[in-house]
Amino acid sequence: MDLQITFRHMEPSEAFKSAVEHEAEEIASAAGAGGVCRVVVEGLQKSHEGRRFALHIELTVHGRGSLRVREEGPSSSRADPYSAVRGAFRRLRQQLDTEAGVSAERRKRRGRRRTA
Repeated sequence: MDLQITFRHMEPSEAFKSAVEHEAEEIASAAGAGGVCRVVVEGLQKSHEGRRFALHIELTVHGRGSLRVREEGPSSSRADPYSAVRGAFRRLRQQLDTEAGVSAERRKRRGRRRTA
């Protein structure tokens, strides 16, 4: 899968970029071969709560169309911006599963971990 990451109105962060790449790899395994994942990290106006951002993700899978997700980052400077990335990709994965016909019960089972 082709991955394109763009930063607008903010400085690029290697740590943030690697977090996006990690989540995109998981989506690529679920989406199958081929396709394009475009991620735009856009800095929003700075407020008294810190620097905010918006995350725009577009996943185009050959033969299945495209899916889009927009997630705003935390409004508090103490909040974890990486959780916004995980949340956005989780929503994208849910859309992908819904489009593929995966039931909610199957998603729950997939999310459970076995313990010995």
